[in-house]
Amino acid sequence: MPEILTIREAAKRLGLRPRDLHDRFYDGRLGDDCCKFVGGRRVILDSQLDRIGLILRRSGRLAPADAAE
Repeated sequence: MPEILTIREAAKRLGLRPRDLHDRFYDGRLGDDCCKFVGGRRVILDSQLDRIGLILRRSGRLAPADAAE
């Protein structure tokens, strides 16, 4: 069963500031299909983190995965 994450938790796992992740949803680089709304708040399934990371790397908002090594 997928784990439900807040923007803050997802950003931490991706190595981003929560605001940076939030802004990618706001500016349309990440679509609503990457998250769900619960009680007016965005929540992200941990199963979406790889997809979100890929989108952010392609847009230059996240360092390539091998750069951390």
